[in-house]
Amino acid sequence: MALGLQYGFTQPEGKDSMYRIAREFTRRFMEDRGSILCRELIGYDISIPEGFQAAKERDLFKKICPQLVRRAVQIVMDLYANPG
Repeated sequence: MALGLQYGFTQPEGKDSMYRIAREFTRRFMEDRGSILCRELIGYDISIPEGFQAAKERDLFKKICPQLVRRAVQIVMDLYANPG
């Protein structure tokens, strides 16, 4: 969402640029973390009550999620500085 706000398009040709930047974000995050899917990143499917409860009981939202958000922000900040 942050990348879209920064590099969003108002002209059709801007769409390609935004998609390129979004692909680069995804590539970097996957390279670093192995996935972009929450259930793969934390090991539980939190869209189902059992998975959510298991993740909550293991305190994964405090142990893992802040690291994932921190890494995503680092990548976005790098893309802001070097959009390529």
